[in-house]
Amino acid sequence: QTAATQRDSRWDGLRESCDANDAGACFSLGALGLPGSKGQQSGVEPGEAEAALERACRLRHADACMSLVFALSPLAKQATPSKQLLRQDGAKSSVLAERACGLGDEAGCFMYGMSIRRGLLGAADEPRAIAIWVASCSRGGGESCEVLGEIFLERAKNDAARRTALD
Repeated sequence: QTAATQRDSRWDGLRESCDANDAGACFSLGALGLPGSKGQQSGVEPGEAEAALERACRLRHADACMSLVFALSPLAKQATPSKQLLRQDGAKSSVLAERACGLGDEAGCFMYGMSIRRGLLGAADEPRAIAIWVASCSRGGGESCEVLGEIFLERAKNDAARRTALD
């Protein structure tokens, strides 16, 4: 067998395992087809990758949810401009971030809060986003703690400026 045939058979095994609801196999298959990965050059197309990651996420694989969040989110593209996206779908990435957050992934909670704050699922709702980040921060979510610090620092500066203007 050639190297290409061996690679195809390895991915066929992942496909079969994913079809049998093996979340780890679905995650691996999906990761192979993400933009910039070697899988795209060897038979795992972006559409197949997205479907595999979605299945793994439904099977409660938090890393799969987050891989798809970063592959779809316009927020991830803003944070990492060199990152290639499968396609931009803010609403879908927000729903996946909410699921990852529910599975205990603190980066998912951070991204879900950002989605709520920016209005990717409807009207922007900073108080709701803050509540998500407070809960995440209390569980050790560093990104959530950081954004809360920035928000509260900005509010303190604005309050000080208002007091100075009134004096």
